[in-house]
Amino acid sequence: MATVGWLGTRVLVQDRQLAGQRVTEDREVAADLVVAAFNQRLSSIERDLDAALSRRDVTPDYEPTDAIVVRISGDAIRTWPANRLRYYPQLPPRSASPDAEVLVRSAQKALRAGNFGAALDAYSRLEALGSVPIGDVVGGIPAALFAHLGRMTVRERQGDEPGRVSEARALDSALRSAQWPVSAATYQFLADQVREVLPRSSELDDQLSIADAMAWLWEQRASDPRFPPSGRASRVFPSGPSLLVWRSSSESLITWIAGRRSFELEWIPALKPLMEPRRARLAISTPEGQLVLGTSAPSERPAVRLASVTALPWTIQITNTADSETLRDRRRLLMAGMSMLFVLIVAGGWLIERTVARELAVTDLQSDFVSAVSHEFRTPLTTLCQLSEMLVRDRVATEDDRRQYYQLLHGESHRLRRLVETLLNFGRLEAGRMEFRFSDVDVSVLVRNTIDEFAASRQARGHRIELAVDEMPLPMRGDGDVLKTVVWNLLENAAKYSPECDTIWVAVRRRGSDIALTVRDRGVGIPVQEQRQVFDKFVRGASARASDVGGVGVGLAMARRIVDAHGGDIAIESAPGMGSTFTVTLPSVDSQLPGPSSETAVAAG
Repeated sequence: MATVGWLGTRVLVQDRQLAGQRVTEDREVAADLVVAAFNQRLSSIERDLDAALSRRDVTPDYEPTDAIVVRISGDAIRTWPANRLRYYPQLPPRSASPDAEVLVRSAQKALRAGNFGAALDAYSRLEALGSVPIGDVVGGIPAALFAHLGRMTVRERQGDEPGRVSEARALDSALRSAQWPVSAATYQFLADQVREVLPRSSELDDQLSIADAMAWLWEQRASDPRFPPSGRASRVFPSGPSLLVWRSSSESLITWIAGRRSFELEWIPALKPLMEPRRARLAISTPEGQLVLGTSAPSERPAVRLASVTALPWTIQITNTADSETLRDRRRLLMAGMSMLFVLIVAGGWLIERTVARELAVTDLQSDFVSAVSHEFRTPLTTLCQLSEMLVRDRVATEDDRRQYYQLLHGESHRLRRLVETLLNFGRLEAGRMEFRFSDVDVSVLVRNTIDEFAASRQARGHRIELAVDEMPLPMRGDGDVLKTVVWNLLENAAKYSPECDTIWVAVRRRGSDIALTVRDRGVGIPVQEQRQVFDKFVRGASARASDVGGVGVGLAMARRIVDAHGGDIAIESAPGMGSTFTVTLPSVDSQLPGPSSETAVAAG
């Protein structure tokens, strides 16, 4: 019976692993299909732009959804659909009409005289002149917009705050309508005037991001003599993300620009037939790493397609999950089959179980260890490769980003070094070749220094550490560097397995003739039946595996061996969902025999 139960468990585990492999395959297939779909759509847009460029027409053969087509010929800019560009990167010089100048002077004179009614009347007649430019701002302020701005000033002088707010809303609406062509400087000036009266949150504005993208393209084309005649680019502005596709000839340039809404209403829905059957989720980011759509979760091991490989203007990340209902049906079928098998093999099951269990236990430990080590190495190595590729290819937007990438490289390399040192030290402990250099150590100082270093590392995961320590020194004889590894491992475990609580409690107290170090968290906890096994090498608890937290299963085993070599003890108190408390008891210097010198080397055996 035990054999059949074990075989059933093994088959279920293998089925779960096969299901995981299928999920990975679905993720990779979905990534390839998304890349192909995006390339196909972009190629279609490029063909339409080529056709429009050849016939010298700004109008393509299709109507874009929440997108805009812009044609630049010399200094002339034409858009389709019309009135969709909030501001223009450049406007030709325009002259104000005499009527407009007379009305402006009349309104300003009436305002200085305190004749508010006459000023409002003059601004109302000025509004009727529409796009006639006013002032010496680049391109001039259209008369209709200048009239709203003037009435805001009149209402402010009158002390009529509701009227001023109303005029500010009218000016904001006129700006958003893009009915009146304005330059970037004019738009920014008027938007600042509105913002003084109507403070708004920094919400994304699709149409403004399109105008920002157009201004970026204009500036790049004007400033870079090597600007490519055709291309694709994805940019993220404070107003939101934008996608640009352009084609150019010796006479003109035509570009297609879309914002976030175009992706949400047109691009992403078209991918549903590819994504939903594979339970896939999509995240898009620029080659510089700025997120455009979706959410990026590296812990989910996404399928990544770099922009440098796919020729897309984005890096594509695909994550997915298994279908739990299908897995449950498969498990029921497998359990029924195993029940029938039990009837046939119950007589010889016990011997087979005893023989096979021992061999597979070793194989499982080795396989889990190799898998865990591979995963722990792959994560920092992937980060190092991606960041170094971006730095080598000089695909860093700003110097601040470059410094941040260097900091990430520094942190990941230290993380990789710490992992290698941990495995090497564990190997020395196992082989009995590790030497401990005993000297006088103040445990309170050692713990405090370790906490300071840990809190500044990525392994802290944003956790706050509360330390309670006796004020008097807590001396002992030990290897400070090796004991620091014990404290670090306990802090790292507490941070990894308590994602819901951001506090770790550490206490160092004298307990009789010993020194007690406790590290407590409010994490997932460890069941009673697993508490003795967690100190064995390569063993990780069920909660750790279920939560998909990284680790190789040697930290606690190494901590126990180090504490034993110092004549101490390590114990655990834990309950599922209540957290864990690890207590390390070390003999103080009073309870140890004094050494012949201040430093003694001892080999661990």
